[in-house]
Amino acid sequence: MGAETGGGVARETRPSDNTMTTSQSQKTDTVFPTVSVLLSLFVLSEVNYPFLTPQSQLAVFGGLGLILVYRRSGPQLPNTALACLVAISFGFILIQSESIFSSLWIDGRSLGERAGQETIIDDVIGFLALIAVLEATRRTIGNTLPVLALIFIVYANLGPYFPGWLFP
Repeated sequence: MGAETGGGVARETRPSDNTMTTSQSQKTDTVFPTVSVLLSLFVLSEVNYPFLTPQSQLAVFGGLGLILVYRRSGPQLPNTALACLVAISFGFILIQSESIFSSLWIDGRSLGERAGQETIIDDVIGFLALIAVLEATRRTIGNTLPVLALIFIVYANLGPYFPGWLFP
């Protein structure tokens, strides 16, 4: 705490309760720019010299973008946990899509070859990725789009059970 004089009035200053410690601030300051540079380099390399399949490209692009959203919110435990969740779920999609990881494929088939025959782990990872995307959407543009998306998801799954007069 210290005293500041401005305009002849002395006032006491205190560090804010919301300020991060120096080590937390430095950690956030290195993770965010590093992931930003990785995302930029990935986009430039894949546009000019495509190496990954389109599904893997989207997984890496979406994963790095969502990690940026969560790390921008600060290093608090929920944000770090969500960033780890994104890395795990989008990393799973990458591993299950690229032939270089074929020894790790479930049932010896890629994710695209298992379309319509998903396993429980595919469903769980998909659900976790959906939650991560909806939360990032809520944080960046508000509640409207995630709520609308949830309404469409409910309708897609339960629409056949709704009465006919409700949706003519």
